Amino acid sequence: MYRFLVTLPVLGCAPPPAVEIAVEDTGAPPPSVLIVHPEPDATVKLSDDCLLDTIVAVDIDNFELTTPDPTNVEPGKGHWHLILRDDGTYTPVSAQSAKIAAAGFTPNTIVRIRATLQASDHSDLDMFPDWEDFVEIFIMDNDAGSCADTGT
Repeated sequence: MYRFLVTLPVLGCAPPPAVEIAVEDTGAPPPSVLIVHPEPDATVKLSDDCLLDTIVAVDIDNFELTTPDPTNVEPGKGHWHLILRDDGTYTPVSAQSAKIAAAGFTPNTIVRIRATLQASDHSDLDMFPDWEDFVEIFIMDNDAGSCADTGT
C-alpha cells in the first residue's frame, strides 16, 4: 500500500502554498487506471443530435473512489477525471464509468479520451506510473450525415 502525506496551508496573510503530497512506499502495488471502454481505435457514431454519446468505463486498482472533497484528502482515496479536450476542462467521476453526451465534435476525426487519477482535492496523482490512461477513438457522422453539414 502507498500512503500519502498531505500538507495543507495554514491561515495567514500570505497566499497559501500549494498542497504537497508525499508518497511512502509500503510495498503494496500503486494505484492505477485503465480505460476499458471504448476500446482503442473504436469507431463511435455521433447521435442524431450530433453529440458524442457513449460510456467511458475504467478499471481502477488499489484506489478507493470517493466524491471530490478538497477539505478531506485521504491516502488511497479520490476520484478520476474524464478529459475529452485539451483545453483544461474535465469531468470529475466517482464511479467506474461515466455516460457522456458532449457537443462540439467533428465527424471523421480522432478524439483522445483521457482518464487521470486524482486526490480528493483534484490534485494529480502523477507520482504513480499508471496514474493516467488514453484511448483514441474515431468519430463518425450519424446515420443522416447531418453533423458534417453543421460542423458540430
